[in-house]
Amino acid sequence: MPHFDLTCPSCGTDRTQRLSLLRRFYGDGGFVGQAFALEGLERPHPPWAYTTGLFVGLLLGAVTYVILPEGYKLFTILPLVLGWMGVGFRARMNYRDKRAKWESNLEQYFLCLRCGEVFRPRKQRPEVS
Repeated sequence: MPHFDLTCPSCGTDRTQRLSLLRRFYGDGGFVGQAFALEGLERPHPPWAYTTGLFVGLLLGAVTYVILPEGYKLFTILPLVLGWMGVGFRARMNYRDKRAKWESNLEQYFLCLRCGEVFRPRKQRPEVS
């Protein structure tokens, strides 16, 4: 099993902590949130999934209303609902994937509690005797 060097590459202290653990205790705000922003590890924003889907559904419904003959105008509700639910569901699935990837990235990074450096630990070289 490989051993990792958890000392800070900037100041050399061993007072470091895994970002995922800090997030669990302190949330995404304050100093931990600043560390996320500096390293480009901000939490993905939840999409306006169903609002966007509603606009797409309304557009599809309007186009269908114009295209269909007079006796079939009631069927314009079908593209409206399908567009709304389909786009909304797809956007929520993309957000879930981005959120899972973000959380796995937090497992790989550490924060120096002394100087605030965010780093990935290096593999420790085996000592040769």
